[in-house]
Amino acid sequence: IQKKPDTGDPSVLYVDIPDTPYSVRIWDGGLTGYGQFCLDYFNKERNVAINAPAGFAIRPVPHASPPGTFAFGGPLVPWEQTLGFMIPAGTPRPAEGPGTERFSAPENAVLEVTRDNRPCVAFQVPRRNPVSLANLVQPMPRAY
Repeated sequence: IQKKPDTGDPSVLYVDIPDTPYSVRIWDGGLTGYGQFCLDYFNKERNVAINAPAGFAIRPVPHASPPGTFAFGGPLVPWEQTLGFMIPAGTPRPAEGPGTERFSAPENAVLEVTRDNRPCVAFQVPRRNPVSLANLVQPMPRAY
């Protein structure tokens, strides 16, 4: 889960951030069963993942997300930061350094990249095809 994508992976999507060499990169990351996608920042000139540039944040736009989309408050926080409390003392931490940050967001959510003194860039996280309903048993009334 959350593995960074391989270079040239055709399933990876990019949201370019105008007037910068940066993009937000979006990929499956093994989160299909959780209804989420992975995201990170990417330097398109150097072709490398980067940590959040100074003054940048990815935030939800709850009023713009479709009905039924899980809304959350505040900027997205890297998994490396939020899951740090789950690492037992004395256990090596995951690699930390340039380009190691990863975020996740619910599919279909509307997000925006905010940046100091620059216009926001809004985008929508992809939506996967719904699970086939052909094999689901439908509820039926019971005759008494």
